[in-house]
Amino acid sequence: VEMGELGLNAAVASSFGLPVALVEGDDALEREVRAQLGAAPVYARVKVAKGRLAADCLSPEDSYGYIKAKAKEAVERLKARQIPLFDIGDGSYDLRVTFHTTAQCDAATQIPALERLGGRTVRVRGCGMAEMRRWTGAIVGLASTVNS
Repeated sequence: VEMGELGLNAAVASSFGLPVALVEGDDALEREVRAQLGAAPVYARVKVAKGRLAADCLSPEDSYGYIKAKAKEAVERLKARQIPLFDIGDGSYDLRVTFHTTAQCDAATQIPALERLGGRTVRVRGCGMAEMRRWTGAIVGLASTVNS
């Protein structure tokens, strides 16, 4: 199953019996939420993406009231048991991470357990979503030390 950070975090939460009730972000993340988690989670769109590093954002004051209302809605949906778990099982996994640059991949491959699959992609295998999330944090954290 191909997924980004959203799906990975949702799967980890679900492995602990916690559904994803509220997600906040931009219009691109909203499309990802709907594609992976469906209509159940409440979504608070607080910005519209204009590029990888740019967005039109609600003001902090507007965001506060909007997110507060969406959080109340999420709690009501949870109470009504309208938000299911994002369960993809909790067995063995083959985690692949593809970076923006080869330099990031070079840095990540300093971790001995990683297998390099190409110029920008690494793989590690493990058991359980919590372990996969820890691997992701370590891999991405090391790769982020690269100056682009």
